[in-house]
Amino acid sequence: MSRLVRWDGDWALAACPRCGQAARVERRGDRLAARCYGGCTEHDMLEALDVDRILEELGSPAANANGNGRPRSRNGDRTVTAERFSAIAAERTRWLWDQRIPLGTGVLLVGREKLGKSTLTVELAAQVSRGLLDGDLAGQPAATLIVTYEDSAARTIKPRLMAAGADLERVHLVRVQRGDAPDLVSLPADVESIGALAAETGARLIVIDPLSASLGSDVDGHRDQDIRRALAPLVALAERADLAVLALAHLNKAQGGDALSRVLGSRGLTAAVRSVLTFGRPPDADEDSRERVLAHPASNLAPEAPSLAYRHEGRQVRADDGEIIDTNRLVLTGECDTRADELIDTRSNDERTDTDSAADWLADELADGQWHESRDVKARAKADGHSERTIERARARVGAERDRRGFPSVAVWRLPVPPTPSGGTGGTEAGGTERTRIPEPISGDPAHSPATTRGRGGTEAEPPLATAAEEAEADRVRSKFEVIEGAG
Repeated sequence: MSRLVRWDGDWALAACPRCGQAARVERRGDRLAARCYGGCTEHDMLEALDVDRILEELGSPAANANGNGRPRSRNGDRTVTAERFSAIAAERTRWLWDQRIPLGTGVLLVGREKLGKSTLTVELAAQVSRGLLDGDLAGQPAATLIVTYEDSAARTIKPRLMAAGADLERVHLVRVQRGDAPDLVSLPADVESIGALAAETGARLIVIDPLSASLGSDVDGHRDQDIRRALAPLVALAERADLAVLALAHLNKAQGGDALSRVLGSRGLTAAVRSVLTFGRPPDADEDSRERVLAHPASNLAPEAPSLAYRHEGRQVRADDGEIIDTNRLVLTGECDTRADELIDTRSNDERTDTDSAADWLADELADGQWHESRDVKARAKADGHSERTIERARARVGAERDRRGFPSVAVWRLPVPPTPSGGTGGTEAGGTERTRIPEPISGDPAHSPATTRGRGGTEAEPPLATAAEEAEADRVRSKFEVIEGAG
């Protein structure tokens, strides 16, 4: 083995003498510990290494010099060095979950609260424990460390793990004890302890749920500098231990913006990780829907992966005392086309209430089934306290049709009238009959044919839809009429 490059204290990176992959060697007192990221055992590595020489090398004056033999720059207990890229082995990205969760770095999972982000992490931990996750560890069961601040380990997390079929021996809850009292994990203070637990358990995934709760009291989650300094040790742990850190984050309450700008906290949070996943309810689903989507808005290491559709399903598991526990799990149903930005509901609760109210108003306004000029509808809506933006959302909510009619053409809306069943007229609750309403043209619409009939029982031929070019010409002509009318 060539001369080691000392990076931090008594540990160094080098090439494994067995497989040539990156390996970590570490002085522990008078012995040498070794770990190969390619999977070779420590025993095999140590057999192939000159242990005495390496121990001497790690402790020699030469280990305190850079590649040119010059002393390293020091500031207190900090050491600043330079390393030639010729001494750094190029490596491909390895994946815990192909294209979505890389090994050796941090990943952010964001979304609104109470939609199932934690349940998704349980599903991932279960698959990792069985070696079922698509990626470089497929077929290699591995452990997961879970740091949680919200869910009960006994009443929530374990039943979900059981429902997901996890190997419970390979999923570990991280606990902290201060004296005789339980305490909480604090980052970055506890990173080294978590790293030791990862080495002890063989963990390849660390879940932090949520990240904001894990930050120490001296870390301002809205300052880029604080966030970057807090996450750097965690990302460094992921790199040297060849594992993935999956941190959960909520959305802020800002209106508008894309999936990345809506992450709660500093923008340094999304910049510090190499992959961002967004989880939420599909845009066309109601509040009670069990459908969910996992989208992939950002990745520095590979193209964004396709969005995945999930469904919450109820499950029952048996407790240690024989009691039945009701729980749930996320079931993957396939890929979908939903984008991350569509999962970000930018409307507040008040706005959602406004849309519901406007939808009721619009349904009444268009109940006659006739075409109404949209500008007139919007004017009446504004007079009744509904904004144009809200009434547009309400139109989509009630399913009103849009068209352009007349010359110059105008935009028109109508609520479709259900057709009468063939073979007769529609029946009423009283047992009589009711003639199907035939929408009349809006005022000013010219007759489309001399054969058009009007009145009771008459019919009117529908005009052919205008082409895009005809609509553009109509808008141009209409704009001239509006200028003339405004001048008068």
